[in-house]
Amino acid sequence: VVAGVKPLQPTGLISTSGNGTVSLTWDSSTGSQTYNVYRSTTSGSGYALVGSAGAATTYTDNTVTNGQTYDYVVTGVNPCAESDISNMAVGTPTKPSVWLPVDVSVGADDLSRILWTYPDGRATLWSLDRTSGNYTQGPVFGPFDGGVWQATRIACGTDGISRVLWTNPNGTLSLWWLNADNTFQKNVIYGPFAGWVATDISVGSDNLTRILWTNSDGQAIVWSVDANGVPSNNQNFYGPYPGYTAVALACGSDGLTRLVWANPVGIASLWIMNAENQEQSFTIFGPYTGWMPTDIDVGIDNLARLLWTNSVNGQAIVWSVDGSGNPTNNQNFYGPYTGYTAQHIACGSDGYTRVTWVRTDGTMSFWYMAGDNTMLAFNIYGPYD
Repeated sequence: VVAGVKPLQPTGLISTSGNGTVSLTWDSSTGSQTYNVYRSTTSGSGYALVGSAGAATTYTDNTVTNGQTYDYVVTGVNPCAESDISNMAVGTPTKPSVWLPVDVSVGADDLSRILWTYPDGRATLWSLDRTSGNYTQGPVFGPFDGGVWQATRIACGTDGISRVLWTNPNGTLSLWWLNADNTFQKNVIYGPFAGWVATDISVGSDNLTRILWTNSDGQAIVWSVDANGVPSNNQNFYGPYPGYTAVALACGSDGLTRLVWANPVGIASLWIMNAENQEQSFTIFGPYTGWMPTDIDVGIDNLARLLWTNSVNGQAIVWSVDGSGNPTNNQNFYGPYTGYTAQHIACGSDGYTRVTWVRTDGTMSFWYMAGDNTMLAFNIYGPYD
């Protein structure tokens, strides 16, 4: 790189759309040391930084919504300047017509509960046994209102009850309670709240359901909901914090909730919240080029397990983080595995961590990891049409 010289703009930008992903490739440009990726939902304008690809000329955007069209451009960067934008590439992620595993949690019986959904709005739950690898499928629910409602998240409590989030694009949430055999018990509807979406769910040691809501302005709020479906008054608005989005939360047996905020430049802000959903402390990690915090859960040892995925090379890593925000040395890189993306993480009272790796065709690789985050075994399921 010649000092003081602006990089040439990258060329040859091409997009490939998948289920919840848009993959980009481009040609390297003279003078560039790294590359920034921008996107917009307004054709030809309004580009916002999605992330950095580092020195690579590939990038996978996993923060997209199926059915939404995105315009992408790339710039080259060196210590002196940023190039003009590249040619534009358009991507529209779509959900294939197969059953897809969208979330996982572990019940009080240490059976993994896997939430599967179909594009028409149907959903079902598996109870998966770790020892045998066999599963029992519960009833198929939906579609409701022509498929407008989508089941998105699941969380299990020590009371033996599973909670499932069903979301509606108009900002309405239907919170379901399911019995240990995955049959329907009851539901309560909240909203609509314009601009807000229920993003994640967890169950505290007090068996109150914690629901993470996020809005289009970058704010977040955590609800506590009791067994009767009544939200408490412990509702505090946080943000917006420029560049950050609240992406996941998890509760530990210590009565504390962990909330993860992600920044597209590869930064995670890990919050510790008390039982009243008030922020007590936070730790910043990164930036790590190409990496993003994807999901979180808390082990029986009360160490948070933080799942990171790399949008450039498809790798994944699981961190163990203590209550003071210190990561342990139990960090192992996994992948890439062709076609697979690490999606969600869940911890059981048996001391094992589960990680789902999912292909766009609906195939799932279900991993079991030891307390030190080493992979012990896996099983492959699907695809199911």
